[in-house]
This record gives sequence, C-alpha cells and structure tokens, in this order.
Amino acid sequence: MGALKKGLSILAIILMMASIIGYTGLSFLSPGTYSYRGTQTLGARSALYIPLHSSSHLSGTLSAPSPINVYLLDGDSFDAMKRGAPFNSLGEWEGTSIEVDVDVPAGRHYLVILNPGGETSVELNLIEELD
Repeated sequence: MGALKKGLSILAIILMMASIIGYTGLSFLSPGTYSYRGTQTLGARSALYIPLHSSSHLSGTLSAPSPINVYLLDGDSFDAMKRGAPFNSLGEWEGTSIEVDVDVPAGRHYLVILNPGGETSVELNLIEELD
C-alpha cells in the first residue's frame, strides 16, 4: 500500500510539472519573449501556477466559461497562499474574460489562476517580454 501511495504522489508531481512546463516559456517568439497559449482544464477549486521571469512585462488575455481569479504574487505571497495563509497580491483580476497588462518586478513571481468553482477550462493567450 505504501508503494502505491508513493507512486501516485510521484505521478501527481510529474503531471503538475508537465502542466506548468506547457505554459512556461517553451514557445519562444524572439529572444526574451515567451508565449503562454493554450487551453488548460482546471478541476473544481484548483489552481494553475506559472513561474514568471524577473523584470518582465506580462500582457494578454485569459478566458473561461465560469469566473476565475488571477493573481500576480511575489515568492513570499505565493508560499503563503500555498500554506493557506493570508497573502498580498501585486495584481488581482476576477471574471470570465480577463485582460492582463502588468510589469513584473525583479525577483521570484508567479501568475496564479484560481478556479473557485466547478471544473472549467481556461484559455491562455499571454506574452511575457523581458525588460
């Protein structure tokens, strides 16, 4: 039974990393420009985390059939959110059609897409340009 739990935990980590890698700059437009495009299905009350590059500009749209919450978090706030503790966001958006146009400061930052409801799909069309 312990080996099964360990195997399932490793599979969950691999799937999470594969999901993140699919949106973290594997699509290059030009040097210093990263594209996060595609559709991601989010289960009920789940989230997608996208690590961002230090000192960059993020712009584009996110859309979903049901409301989603999107946060720009620094590393400490991201860690607090994962623990379920109060956190401060550098940017916050809510809705079914979200337009993002924000400068990402130097340091460790994440774009967090939170699905507070039932299963939904999120269409990403974002560009990140390094300063």
